[in-house]
Amino acid sequence: MNRFTVFKFSLLRVIKNKMYIIGFSILIWINIILMLCIFLIAKSFSTITISTIPVFIINFLFLAFFNISNIADFFIQDNISNLESLMIRKGKKPKNIFFSKIFINKLVSFSYIFLIILIYFLLSFLVQNQYQEIVTYKYSLGLFVLFAFDLFITAITLFLAVFTKSYKKTLPLPWIFTTFIGLYPVLGPMIIYLITMGQPSFSETTNAYNYGKYDSYLERKNDNSILIKLFNDYKSKASLKSQYENLFSDENLKIDYSGTESKSNVIDSARSLIIDYTMNNFMSLEMYILNNNNQYINFWKDFFNLNDQNSSFKIEFSKNFTTKLLDLQKKDDFLMDLVTAAPEEVDPIFNKNIYWDNSYFSTNVYKSLFKKSGLSSPESFTNFDKILDNYNKNDLSKINKIIKNQVLYYYSNTKFYYNSFGFNIFDFYEHIDTFNKYFRIPYNYHTFIYFLTELLQEPGVDQGKSLYEFYNFYSISKNFYNLNPFLQIFVMSNNMGSKDNYYDQFIYKNLIFPIPYYAHVLQTNEYESFKDPSIDGEYKLTNSFFKLEYIYLAWILIPISIFSLSFLIYYKKIYVKSKEG
Repeated sequence: MNRFTVFKFSLLRVIKNKMYIIGFSILIWINIILMLCIFLIAKSFSTITISTIPVFIINFLFLAFFNISNIADFFIQDNISNLESLMIRKGKKPKNIFFSKIFINKLVSFSYIFLIILIYFLLSFLVQNQYQEIVTYKYSLGLFVLFAFDLFITAITLFLAVFTKSYKKTLPLPWIFTTFIGLYPVLGPMIIYLITMGQPSFSETTNAYNYGKYDSYLERKNDNSILIKLFNDYKSKASLKSQYENLFSDENLKIDYSGTESKSNVIDSARSLIIDYTMNNFMSLEMYILNNNNQYINFWKDFFNLNDQNSSFKIEFSKNFTTKLLDLQKKDDFLMDLVTAAPEEVDPIFNKNIYWDNSYFSTNVYKSLFKKSGLSSPESFTNFDKILDNYNKNDLSKINKIIKNQVLYYYSNTKFYYNSFGFNIFDFYEHIDTFNKYFRIPYNYHTFIYFLTELLQEPGVDQGKSLYEFYNFYSISKNFYNLNPFLQIFVMSNNMGSKDNYYDQFIYKNLIFPIPYYAHVLQTNEYESFKDPSIDGEYKLTNSFFKLEYIYLAWILIPISIFSLSFLIYYKKIYVKSKEG
């Protein structure tokens, strides 16, 4: 007989089995309907994670049904019906018989799993919110847990089938195992949630915004020339603060206000806003361009409606104010970096029509921000080579990668906000027409500089209560994370622990039971920098004590070991005895 005879025969037994054909067909349609409901109805990411749990459970149950019935049929029924003896008498080797059956079983179940993953992946493009990319390219990978479960349920059933050769003794345990696995949301995260009294150990530092600043710190440690240059120049900017404040004193800038608000408060806020626009934020670049083009005072007149006779503001700049300001701006190394690296100026109307809609000031939608007229290719609209002798394009690519992660996991959930200093009359969006009338630097560069400037801040660190909770919950739940198989299923199904801290913190915060989270930013030289503030902070990110690849490795190697042991038992208890009989 051809050595593939057992393989072909076993395959035909599966594909001609009406029960399997009907079962596979029904389950595929159930999956499609469930997934369509999830992706078309869910408005939040937490709703998607909760709604996907039934998808996992239904497929666990069906894979258990197929594997238990098929393995029992192959190894128990064949032995009872003497089909095994017939194969042996026709010269089939034990490895050929055993592994042909296992291979067919896995070929069918793995094909089904691949199909389910493909359906989920394709249908996830229907997600109608900003989480689509996260669902499609990250969360959907959690369905690979079906492979781990499939191997385990096969191994358990196979071992019992060849060892007992009895339906009665084989069937109960795999179904009990499957039932418990189906309760994984309760037996995994819910228990640890109760153990830690519902305290997730999150802090203000456990977010993608702060991880971006930490990654920026690591890039500086790894000699990212752009970040090192900008970071040092940004720090030196603080030495100019008093000069800016003196320049904008009452002597050089007189502000008067008449209206319903407190006069002194409004005047103080107006002065603070002008200083902030000119010195502290991404707009300082545009303020320099305006001043250099003799448009600075005109901009503020339009901003405060000073051309309107009914304006409630009166502002007067001292003689030679703009000249003094320009001299001061040119001392600002960080500002000069931004000016030198900026793209060519464009007409304000063109700037509004082409770049505004895909800027962070207009939208926080990830796909819009990274369109061609957005941040898709910073190398095409920045000129950092003009400020760096050792300029490396890879440094810019690494910066943009950090920004992409921040946008995907933080900024896309956080609309742009600018300090209005307590008064709606200073709200950023109340003055968009003024910006669009004067601003000549493309808005995609402004967006890039806005994000980049945030990366130059020191990362936030856990202190006090949040640090205590971190160490307390770490010690309580460490072994539970490592040893609880139901929590391992939960980790795999949510694709957690995959060395992507941006995704991990996001998925943790969207779980039905917010369990303790361990990727916290800590300062390692806090004492030294406290004694000497000139010392830069040194930081580390604590790692979770579970790693996804190790969990998968365990769930693969253990079944393979059971397969090997089962083959030895099969050879002695079934093959040899059937051959002798």
